[in-house]
Amino acid sequence: MLKLFFSFFITLQAHAISFESFSEFVSLTEDEQTLLEGSSSIDTKYSAAALSYQKPSLWHWHWLKNSIFFDLSIGSIDGTHFLIDDRLKLYKKLNDSFEFRFTYIQEQNIETNYLIHNLELIYWFNKAFGLGGFGEAFYNKRKNDAGLALFYKPHDAFENKLFFTFVDITRNDRNDMSDSFTQNPMAVGIVGRSYEKERVEFFEYALSFEMPTVWRFPNENYEYKYFKKLASLFYKTQFEARLEFMQKYESKYSLQGLTSTVSTGAVRTDRLLSYFRYPMALKSTWNFTPGLAFNHRQWEEDAGGASLTEIIPHFIFDNGFWNFEYDFTIHKKSSEHRLATTYQIAFSEKSNLRIMATWDLVGIFRNKPWGGGNAQFVVYF
Repeated sequence: MLKLFFSFFITLQAHAISFESFSEFVSLTEDEQTLLEGSSSIDTKYSAAALSYQKPSLWHWHWLKNSIFFDLSIGSIDGTHFLIDDRLKLYKKLNDSFEFRFTYIQEQNIETNYLIHNLELIYWFNKAFGLGGFGEAFYNKRKNDAGLALFYKPHDAFENKLFFTFVDITRNDRNDMSDSFTQNPMAVGIVGRSYEKERVEFFEYALSFEMPTVWRFPNENYEYKYFKKLASLFYKTQFEARLEFMQKYESKYSLQGLTSTVSTGAVRTDRLLSYFRYPMALKSTWNFTPGLAFNHRQWEEDAGGASLTEIIPHFIFDNGFWNFEYDFTIHKKSSEHRLATTYQIAFSEKSNLRIMATWDLVGIFRNKPWGGGNAQFVVYF
């Protein structure tokens, strides 16, 4: 039985991509520069996997309105990798003026890899305006981040945040490696989040810009350059819509007169992700939610360009316990058919477990029906 359980979770051959939900905390990392993103990351199955692996928007509403919240999602990418989407939120007002916040985020898939444990202390001048300092400390001091934020809250359920993040602020001074910045990384942007207290409705927006960075690695004989910009919207009322555009430039080239020990080149990535869903209540206990996703990715590399465009009509039937989702992914030269079956266990009103199995409907005819598995859990206070 145990063997069957683990085989259920390691058979998925699709890669997943996720929207960037916390732009104020996401920035350049050491892992980011190790491998340039490019057309080699194309996999025609990962967008359908992303749709079926998304956590319910109800959970995100509870994330916004509760001061203590935890959820996770673990699914198999392939035989050696998991998709991870975990988050923890601990917010506490210390007195009338000060507020403490801790945010933990782990997001890992084929295009994203970051682990955030952010501490934040905010001084509220009044109910509407605040000034905060935030940061992350690491065993390796070269990775330390620090930042400042200005807050504007016109009411309790609507917060706007203008942030300035100094990435790896101590790298040049507290580094036990040979690398250094010749142009320091910094992220600036604004995020806003609003929600209704009694109805499952919310709105989010984000604009962020990571400044051009130049990073030298003399032992490996290369120089890395980077910048990134992102804009996103997330809206949930009677319908649900999400839109995100990201553009990123990266390059690795040998230092002058030297031969690099790593692969070199340059790539610009443009990525547009979007979906729209409209839930409808049926006469029975079931709900029906039709949706449409549109994704476009384009890579411009030294060796040429590549792109991937996908249209994904999808249909969800749900009765609170069982959830069935059919995704039909349309590519330029092919199509994919995927079915996700999910059972939800409610431990209480504030804690749920979802177990998902996905099926490759075309693979049924090749005697390979398994699409893989995913588990999701939530608890809040």
